[in-house]
Amino acid sequence: MLWMRNLSRSRSIVSTPGRDSDLRWSTTKTPPSVAVVLRQRDNGAVQLVPPGPDRERMAREFEERSRAMFDALRRRPPFDVAGLMTPGLSPAALGEAGRSSAGWTTVAIHFGDPVAADGASVIVRTAVDRRSGVMEPDAVQVLEQAHRRLIDLGLADSDVAVQSVAARGTSLVLDHVRYPCSMHSRGSLWAARIELPDRGPPDAGLLVTVIGRNLNAGDVELGWLTDLTAVVDARVEFLARLMERTALLDEQERFDIPEGPAALRGIIEFSVNDTLGRASDPQPPSQRSHGRWRYELWQSAVRYQASVWKQSESQANDQVMAMVNQLTRLAVRASWFREDDDLRAAAITESIEQMTTGVPVASAPAHQAWLRHWMPRRGTASLGPPAAEELAEIRARAADLDASETAWLQRWSEWTANRSD
Repeated sequence: MLWMRNLSRSRSIVSTPGRDSDLRWSTTKTPPSVAVVLRQRDNGAVQLVPPGPDRERMAREFEERSRAMFDALRRRPPFDVAGLMTPGLSPAALGEAGRSSAGWTTVAIHFGDPVAADGASVIVRTAVDRRSGVMEPDAVQVLEQAHRRLIDLGLADSDVAVQSVAARGTSLVLDHVRYPCSMHSRGSLWAARIELPDRGPPDAGLLVTVIGRNLNAGDVELGWLTDLTAVVDARVEFLARLMERTALLDEQERFDIPEGPAALRGIIEFSVNDTLGRASDPQPPSQRSHGRWRYELWQSAVRYQASVWKQSESQANDQVMAMVNQLTRLAVRASWFREDDDLRAAAITESIEQMTTGVPVASAPAHQAWLRHWMPRRGTASLGPPAAEELAEIRARAADLDASETAWLQRWSEWTANRSD
């Protein structure tokens, strides 16, 4: 397993003076608690797994699943797939591949070192363009997704706006043909798209989106790839490189997480303010740490709730989830909650009191109504379209949920009216 041999080398990370984001590999020692083993999730994504006795087994399973999942791509591309011809950037690896019930829909190939601070890199994303089924994000959305990934890798700032250039005068070369396209940029990152309505599978076209970093679009030439074996085989090492970079950055970026009652209030207020698009205190120290910071704050709140009631963390997690979802739903559905700071603060305070003491508060009827609305919603996800005999039950359940949400909102409205009396 080449990727495991490479990752087993003794490495540490050092920063160049004056350039904290320019991280380079050193072979002196292995950083503590850096997890380099990946686990495949159902959607084909990966996540870090803490080191442990099952690490080697999980690594083998990941590699086997990855090989099986993409074996069809290795044998024969499902449609014409574009790749980078010039400039010659390496390594080249399959980054993403999407499927629907109709088959493969997207193949994205990365060219160049994905974690080099100043190096050039290109992503060539080929997608089937159908009138129905899975919809491909537009070029600006693809650019935003790529920019968020760079933030996660510590390679981009969050405060750089998107700029767009009209199609006139902007073009890309594919298979020696120059195609006009619109150009969108964000910092050193840019995206452009070629539309090929007659090139795809039957009754479909192709969309070829190019995302470039630290190079000019005029220097890019594309061509059609007939064999994806090499890029598929390079996928696991490519993903391991990305995840190892993320883990190393996480090691460098540490933050204090509130404990006890402050954690419970913190996760509730942060979730509400996040829903409302407002700043919160506490808040993540950086955009790249948003997910990890929120997860650790959530876990701190769960531990506190479990200690209050001497219950399992699983039970406490259900309670925190129910309360956070209730208050974020209020942020969406109740104008008074969005517009009246005093009422919102009172609702949050009473919710925490109800949750941690069990003593009935003035808004207790609303909390009871929420649980009647919330509990039937859990565990109702389906993996496919419903059978005909299930449709009536689903429609009836939807009507019941609408009615229960209306009743819940009415209890809160009564609470606000009683406070004003």
